[in-house]
Amino acid sequence: VGFVPALGLAQGDGAASRALTGMGVICWQLPWVGSVEEVLRRDGAGLDLVYLHRHGPMQRYAALARHWAPQARLVYSLADLHWLRAARAHALAIGQDTLPPEIEALRHAELTAILAADAVITHSSHEAALLAADTPQAAVHLLPWAIAPRPVTTPFAGRDAIAFVGSYGHPPNLDAARTLLAEVMPAVWAEAPALRLLLAGSDLPASLRDAAAAAPGPVEVLGHIPDLAALWERCRLSAAPLRYGAGLKGKVLDSLAAGIPCLCSETAAEGMDLPATLAPLVTAGPAAMAAAILRLHRDEAACTALGQAGLDWIEDHFSSARIVAAMRDVAG
Repeated sequence: VGFVPALGLAQGDGAASRALTGMGVICWQLPWVGSVEEVLRRDGAGLDLVYLHRHGPMQRYAALARHWAPQARLVYSLADLHWLRAARAHALAIGQDTLPPEIEALRHAELTAILAADAVITHSSHEAALLAADTPQAAVHLLPWAIAPRPVTTPFAGRDAIAFVGSYGHPPNLDAARTLLAEVMPAVWAEAPALRLLLAGSDLPASLRDAAAAAPGPVEVLGHIPDLAALWERCRLSAAPLRYGAGLKGKVLDSLAAGIPCLCSETAAEGMDLPATLAPLVTAGPAAMAAAILRLHRDEAACTALGQAGLDWIEDHFSSARIVAAMRDVAG
């Protein structure tokens, strides 16, 4: 098994690279190779499977993989549909659903890439349904990624915060954080002025720091956190008021895997097929989310029950054994 990054070929000394090497994975990086193309050209004839992750690498390397490794099974994990996220951002900005030419072109490019693969992985049931309609001849496999439950150990009384987690370089996350500060939390602070909001994640811009400093309630700006376990030990709840986006939302799953209920917009919950026990987490609009935050922050029994329901669902649907079994069909 070999791994080659489309970006960061020089970053060969990190913990992730060392961990992969310890598992027996060959990490192709400088100075041993200069590009993905070189790896495909040199090793293509011996490959049984080529796995390409996200649309950009699929566009750049699918044809090269077919050329240098024609015998290999080509697997494309799309992570999420980029055109769908772009279309929703456009609709939110201008108030209508007509796709401009550049987003329509992106849609066609993504669908073409899907048809070029032997197997396609999507994490969202909503996107799987879209692909079944748009590319019925494609071999689309619906499967999530493996998540290990890591329930918090701090008692409910020792946790008093609500968290938002996300990479702020991703526009839907930045928009959601601003929505939380401007439209959700002011209603919460009107009744619970001491409830602390924690903002965690990389690439946090100065504008969001300024908005946090001007908020009418306590906000702690944490920025990037290498391990979220310590964050969850401080929280009763998390929130994901996404107004647009695509794919499964890692921030929601990570929270549930810690036994922390995550209040979700309908967009944040899309494609997860949450069970009925977790339906109370999905809220329709900022006012409903604020009301749910207040209710669960005050109700230990309800909050704990939802936390346990989340842990049960994660353990049942996201176990390594289940993902490995599903990947057998993907790998053929």
